[in-house]
Amino acid sequence: MNVIELLLYEHSALRVIRNEWESGYQRVKFERLNDFVINHHAKVEDEYVFPKIKSFNSEDKSLIKEIDRISADHKLIQTLGTNLVNWINVNDVNMIKRRMPLYWKILSEHNIEEERTVFWRWKGGLENVDGIVESIKAFGKEEYIKITGISSLMLEMYLKP
Repeated sequence: MNVIELLLYEHSALRVIRNEWESGYQRVKFERLNDFVINHHAKVEDEYVFPKIKSFNSEDKSLIKEIDRISADHKLIQTLGTNLVNWINVNDVNMIKRRMPLYWKILSEHNIEEERTVFWRWKGGLENVDGIVESIKAFGKEEYIKITGISSLMLEMYLKP
């Protein structure tokens, strides 16, 4: 499994979902989407990918500092996402309208920065990164398929050891 390809695929799926939301179509409930972003996608990056990239590039202090900054963005996205879930639950339309565009803007810029700055530094090859398969299974394969749009067949190829 090439974890970077999978993360890039997830970034693409998030761009599609953003476009859907901006056009008024919401095939994924925001609460579940935010759960995917924080408890799967960002977790995979923080626990598996970023540490490996940092170890591959241990002499590049500016890259390590940039990875740490990008990783810290995950907390910002989590906080904003949690607030949006709360506003959705109490039907605070004003706050949802004001903050949802900000959520998508921050998430999109964050993902682009990862692609531009970090992912190309991966030197891990195609081996299975410990924890990725478990993360997808813990999130739920059916929900993962629903959010990303990945086919069952393609997902099974990624989940093979």
